[in-house]
Amino acid sequence: YSRREAFEILRDRYRADASDEELDAIAGTLKVRTNRRFEDDSLLSRLAGPDRSDQRVIDSERRESAVRAERALRRVLSGLTAEDRLILKLRFADSLTIRAISRSLGLPQRQMYTRMQQLLIEVRRGVERLGVSCDEVMDLVGRAA
Repeated sequence: YSRREAFEILRDRYRADASDEELDAIAGTLKVRTNRRFEDDSLLSRLAGPDRSDQRVIDSERRESAVRAERALRRVLSGLTAEDRLILKLRFADSLTIRAISRSLGLPQRQMYTRMQQLLIEVRRGVERLGVSCDEVMDLVGRAA
């Protein structure tokens, strides 16, 4: 409403007996209301939901992926020789260098680099044959570390 219309409504409906000057002074102290702005519904699709249900789905999928990756990795590792498993354990679980591993096992360092590379290729191919990507295994190993 305009000021004039608002003043008339106050006098008619609410029996205000103030003068225009008094009502003008009161109106000057009030905050100015802005008109509502309506947006298209398409904006809603870009807003995150308050319940974070999408995060629960992502977390659930990540757990399932980790379980599959762990099973595949265990299966592939169980097919390796005991010495190959030891080499991988020393390198990744114990964080030893190739040089330290070759010294502790009494194997030439140059051969150890080649052997490590072949082992990693074998493990990668093995888990991929079982339907698990290398990224899934790396995600599992990265979180476990």
